[in-house]
Amino acid sequence: MATSQIPSVGRIVRFVSTVSDVPEGGTTPLPVTDLAAIITAVEPLPEGTTRSARKATEHPQVSLTVFAETGVMFRQNVEFDEAGTVPGTWHWPGPMPAEDGA
Repeated sequence: MATSQIPSVGRIVRFVSTVSDVPEGGTTPLPVTDLAAIITAVEPLPEGTTRSARKATEHPQVSLTVFAETGVMFRQNVEFDEAGTVPGTWHWPGPMPAEDGA
C-alpha cells in the first residue's frame, strides 16, 4: 500500500527494534517489536531539489528518538520499510482498530 505521507521532523512513526537494542541506562535487550518514535532529522534533499519535488513514495533515511517502556534510544540513518517487518527500520503507524460497538 503506497503512502502519501512525507517524513519530516516531529512526525510520529514506529521503529522495529532489533535483538541488540538496549535503552539508554538499561541492561536488558528488548524483544523485536514495534516501538513509538519521533523523527528528529531527515536525510537532506540533493542540492537544488525542493521538498515538493520529493515524491511521497521516496522515503529518505531518518534519525529517530525511540521510546521503550524502559528508556529511550537514539538511532541515525534508519531506513524505511513499508511492511514494518524488518528489524532496525521505521514505518508509518497503521490505522487504529475500531472499538467494539463503534
